[in-house]
Amino acid sequence: MMREAAYMAGLLTESKRISEFTPISSSPLPVPDEVNPDKLSLALEPEAAALYSQETVAEQIKGQPSAAAISHPTEYLVIDAGGGTIDITAHVEVDGAIVVQNVPIGNAWGGTQVNEEFSKLLQKIVNDPGFEKFIASGEYTKNQATLNKIVYNEFEKQKVLFGQGKMEEIAVELPINSVKFYEEALAEGVKKMSGVEYEDDTLYINKSVTESKLFGPVIQGIIDCTLSAIDKIDNCPNTFYLAGAFGGCKYVHEKVSPAIKRYYQSKGHTDTCSVLVPPTPHLAVATGAVMWRKNPEKFKARRVDATYGIGSATTFDPKKHDEAHKYYSEDHKKDRCNHIFRIFLEKGELAKADEVVTTTLTPSREDKTIMYIRIYSTPQLGIQYIKDENKKLIVTIIGELVLDVPNPDNLPLRQRKVDITMDFSGTEIQAKARYHVTGKEVKTVCDFLST
Repeated sequence: MMREAAYMAGLLTESKRISEFTPISSSPLPVPDEVNPDKLSLALEPEAAALYSQETVAEQIKGQPSAAAISHPTEYLVIDAGGGTIDITAHVEVDGAIVVQNVPIGNAWGGTQVNEEFSKLLQKIVNDPGFEKFIASGEYTKNQATLNKIVYNEFEKQKVLFGQGKMEEIAVELPINSVKFYEEALAEGVKKMSGVEYEDDTLYINKSVTESKLFGPVIQGIIDCTLSAIDKIDNCPNTFYLAGAFGGCKYVHEKVSPAIKRYYQSKGHTDTCSVLVPPTPHLAVATGAVMWRKNPEKFKARRVDATYGIGSATTFDPKKHDEAHKYYSEDHKKDRCNHIFRIFLEKGELAKADEVVTTTLTPSREDKTIMYIRIYSTPQLGIQYIKDENKKLIVTIIGELVLDVPNPDNLPLRQRKVDITMDFSGTEIQAKARYHVTGKEVKTVCDFLST
């Protein structure tokens, strides 16, 4: 149901195309039975992280009840802190199944933002905003590769060690070509910046600067997002799972955990809360995705993250409709209102595992023999039309159904009914249209991976 590909993890499947680069037949894992073997199954990352965290804790409790950190929670909040984003969802177990209580909350303060903060710091030291001078000084591709190596290779190694508590000072070795270009600037820059030194082609950043300038803004971003989630989620649970590659970082847990506990108590909760990091948190999404694929029925309901519907027309009502969308229909012999947003589910509504919504349309004109039914989404609430007064589209097209609607018997429009159905039961929206006259049906999947 999420619209961002970043929220998704590919699962197991087997088809001729996929097997060329992902051969799973030799895998020790069983090959799943596929209804449609030509399609990937998509798992939502927050759900995968949640499933892994909950199942892991359940196994620990079952194996060593006396050593378990907490009793088995039936309500919990998952903070999935990956490289790029933070995704927060609340879940509740009902009769062994999981209900997602909220539309996922998140921001872009993932682990790579620490790298970006380092990049900003380095730009300031060498007095070269955006490294524009360095990039322009030679071959663009090579110089850009040099910068990527510094920020996402050399610094990344140090970031991980610092996050694990294995070192207190970060030492980034700079490639020789960048050192030569910035030799004078580096010498001058470190003199003006406390806590930073440069020696033997290596930039040294002490703990204070690392915490305040590099990790600090990102940690605060995670904390702000989590506290906002606590405020927005009714009856916020007292169990928090901190998962994902960055969420599993020791330093992140040390900073985020007490902030959550203080805020949770400040909201008047009398019980204590637990902030847990599951084993191998960097594999939470991948492992949870496999768990989900083996039992996709585990999730019984989700909050939809956007409003979904189709465009339609209806009889114009001056009390309800905007004059900008009025037109006269020769086929209906009356004024009609075009561009109506006919909603299937609205943002924030709970879509159950068996949720199927159907509406009925007829062709807009007597002579129409093909219907193009576009499916739209919008993050906004209260949208009445798919276009504004200037006929500009204000919603996003996420799919289209193209259906032949012939009329050899010259039936009136009212008898040429087409049922449009949207199935919200899975991680992708299944849509279909069926023409009553011929019984013909077309289908599509809205997976948000194409425009």
